[in-house]
Amino acid sequence: MEKDYEEMMEEFDDMDADIEAKKALIEEAKQIDESQDWNAVSRTINDLKRRWKKIHYSDSVYEDQLRDEFEGIIDKFYAKRDELYDENKKLKEQLIEKAKEVSESDQWKEATETVKDLMEEWKKIGTAGRQTDDELWDRFNEARQKFYDRKHDHWKAMNDRFSEVKDIKKDLIEKVKSALTDAAGVEVRPVPDVYPMGWERVLVREILHKEYGMLPAEAGAIVDNATTAIAMARAFRLGEPIVRKTITVSGDGVKNPMNVSVPVGMPVNEIIEACGGYTCDSVRLIAGGPMMGKTILNDQFVIDRAMNALTILKHVEDDAIECLRCGRCSDHCPSGLQPVRIAAAVKANDVDEMIKRGASSCIECGLCTYVCPSHINVTENVRKAKRVIALKKK
Repeated sequence: MEKDYEEMMEEFDDMDADIEAKKALIEEAKQIDESQDWNAVSRTINDLKRRWKKIHYSDSVYEDQLRDEFEGIIDKFYAKRDELYDENKKLKEQLIEKAKEVSESDQWKEATETVKDLMEEWKKIGTAGRQTDDELWDRFNEARQKFYDRKHDHWKAMNDRFSEVKDIKKDLIEKVKSALTDAAGVEVRPVPDVYPMGWERVLVREILHKEYGMLPAEAGAIVDNATTAIAMARAFRLGEPIVRKTITVSGDGVKNPMNVSVPVGMPVNEIIEACGGYTCDSVRLIAGGPMMGKTILNDQFVIDRAMNALTILKHVEDDAIECLRCGRCSDHCPSGLQPVRIAAAVKANDVDEMIKRGASSCIECGLCTYVCPSHINVTENVRKAKRVIALKKK
């Protein structure tokens, strides 16, 4: 009898120890740090559940109450997790819709930055659950990939057309050579297809391997383009002034880009109308090419004897930021100038510094603006410097 009593007391002691152990686990569950990522929280909860199962179970009503309390705490964590998962899912679905929208854009530079920004936002959003995350990522990545595939195809087509043009130029070189076989002292010299190869200083440097101060004549050369040569021939042989111009109308802002032969003085708006009109309401109209041309506020101007091109581009907001001092404008300047220093002199209204930095030697090729990562119109700053210097000399 005494032995049975001792065994029963031992059983009660074990039961009390089990209850105390489960109370301790409940306290641990209450102390879980919800600020951790949910993967860490889940690992902690799974560890608590595993330890709970190892503790002996009895038919005690009190123990059932402890189990209900423990499971209630765990269920609250899962409810919060599910709520967070739903919120993250909604955020990711919003990004997916934005990615789908931008995947159809033809504004390649702007859209590329948007896609990158969306990717960064995606990384900042927490998990929506492993299975859901995989499904959402597939949809998001599909939209991203669609844009990059379209961008790749676009530039591949551009490169293909560029290659075709270069091949055509090779054919033209051979035709010119054939036409000049009997011309004494005339030689056709192909030059590299780089910008700005049309600048006389670059041509003299490439063909004659000479440098000069002010004029090509100092290097024993006279540099004329084909249009000038044709105009001179018409003037000397026929007594004809420049009365017509061949104008290249190009850009994604005009419906039917083409080359047109028009009289000097023809209104630009009539030329654009003949080319099918604009492709959108807001365009950037450039008198000249995209690099050296000047943006005009409207199409109410006429073709003059010096104009060779009209470039019409879809208007894209391109807000400039502060200069990064990266030096790209100086690295790419064919005149060997420091456009950023000239721009600083313009800002300070320091005419002597503008002269010292050689602003008047700028050929306004537009390379400094083209390569600027801050989207600053560097060329326009140098133009201002040239105008200031010219006014001072008067």
